[in-house]
Amino acid sequence: PKEGGGTVYPPDYAGAWIDGEELHIAIASEAERGEDCPDYEALLAGFDCVVFEEAKYPLNDLLSVQNHVFQSLHETFTVYRIGPDEKENLLRLGVDKNEDKEQIYNRIDEILKEDGLRTGAFKGVKARDLFVIEDAEPVRYD
Repeated sequence: PKEGGGTVYPPDYAGAWIDGEELHIAIASEAERGEDCPDYEALLAGFDCVVFEEAKYPLNDLLSVQNHVFQSLHETFTVYRIGPDEKENLLRLGVDKNEDKEQIYNRIDEILKEDGLRTGAFKGVKARDLFVIEDAEPVRYD
């Protein structure tokens, strides 16, 4: 756990998902490896259902960008959801169908630049590399 709540994943962990009978674990190839990075292959050597995938962005970094972007977008645009797509190694942003997606991509590019988020794995990244913006409906609790 990180200070102030939430979860901190190992620096090179990019996500996991199940596909059929296989557990896919994504490891960020460009992450800084250190003693905080477990040896996943050694830890899971006895499990033949585990498949390791290479990813570009660590999950911690995606979540950090997600939080910055959401804080900046939600006052201007109708954002219904935002979250990581671990399999695709990007962020999915669900907005009202009437929102101008091109405007949102442009605003995300501004946020990435303004907030100094284009460092490390995100150096030179554009909004379209990191986000999929799609129509969404508000969450209803019946």
